[in-house]
Amino acid sequence: MTAQFAIDGKPGKAWKVTSYMGWRMHPVYKEKRHHNGTDIWSSKEPCAIEAPYAGKVIAVGNNPAGFGNYVILKHKIKGQWYTTLYGHMADGSVKVKTGQKVEAGTALGKMGSTGTSTGKHLHWELHKGTQHTWNATGAGYIEPVKFFKHLIEWEKSIATAPIEAKETDPVAEAPTHDDAGAKAAAKVAAEAEKPAPKPRFIRPVNAGISDDFNAHKARKSVNPGTDYVVGIGTPVVAVADGVVVGTTTSISGAGGRMVWLDTTTDGYNFDYLHLSRVDVSPGQAVKQGQVVGLSGASGKGSERGYGPHLHLSARIMGKHVNGAGNFDYEAFLAQQGGAAVAPSAPAATGARPTVKQGSKGAHVKYLQNKLGITADGDFGPKTKAAVVAFQTKNGLVADGIVGPKTWKAVG
Repeated sequence: MTAQFAIDGKPGKAWKVTSYMGWRMHPVYKEKRHHNGTDIWSSKEPCAIEAPYAGKVIAVGNNPAGFGNYVILKHKIKGQWYTTLYGHMADGSVKVKTGQKVEAGTALGKMGSTGTSTGKHLHWELHKGTQHTWNATGAGYIEPVKFFKHLIEWEKSIATAPIEAKETDPVAEAPTHDDAGAKAAAKVAAEAEKPAPKPRFIRPVNAGISDDFNAHKARKSVNPGTDYVVGIGTPVVAVADGVVVGTTTSISGAGGRMVWLDTTTDGYNFDYLHLSRVDVSPGQAVKQGQVVGLSGASGKGSERGYGPHLHLSARIMGKHVNGAGNFDYEAFLAQQGGAAVAPSAPAATGARPTVKQGSKGAHVKYLQNKLGITADGDFGPKTKAAVVAFQTKNGLVADGIVGPKTWKAVG
């Protein structure tokens, strides 16, 4: 499971704490009272409130003399039961019902100022156990912001921790149990922490093969290569850093829409055939993993001249399309050590997941490439700003969240 804060964005910037849990002077009753939760404010309007962890809605209600519109969730976190409460939500904004299961990121409602409140904010409580029982002393309550901050950090550390040794891991010398042995062990650990080297070549898509190089050669294909089984509209990526030396957007020829890519240092070149769309231009420099187009079935004068697939031809120091010097790319990858596996290419538009600030991975990287910003695969504030600008330009709801309608416009 993945933990997050109840409001998207970086603490202290996207949202700020205005009153921590603990003893304070009550802002309405002007007397010393225990504050069982933490108050959070954001200038964003509207400001969405989300479930910070998977769980179940155990109460939805309205208390005009207290929390106003509120939601209570129950979670099992690291084997222990907890409940969380979200108070003062805006009228008409509550999105969940009692008994509903939620995941981290599920919309609960919007920040408001209903109930006993002196201004727009979220009152967020965390209580140990399965029942959310109020008391005047704070017994059983936990400060939620610090709790979820540490939970998020713990999950990240677990996700990156080594689980088991691999055959390729460094081999330590026989130990000596003294300072010298400790230094040697530290050196091995440091080597293991180093990131794996970037592969020289990768696959254009993560997919099975419908027609391999040898089959193309056997039937005397003009431009033998490898056919990958992908549906129309699947993004295909550059197998290496290089330069686009040519494209064709016509579907009249046997290859349909094509992209021709050359590496800049060692003379390899690649043909991408039968595309449904070309996303690069001649002379454009591309990085390994960058989307160059979408798979299709184009050729022979039709968008459906073939069954849906991607054909990739590879050669060294040869001419594009004519077939001279073509080699088996899959066999070539195996000779490179078998590590040249493409990053997961984003699915076709209709199958892509919703992404927003805090999301990471190939879909975010694809989105960043399409928006023309740094493609690091991390959906941060700059990516959100670019998405909002794109949504505004295209007449979409400018919320910075990339769902089906925004994906359709992105392409």
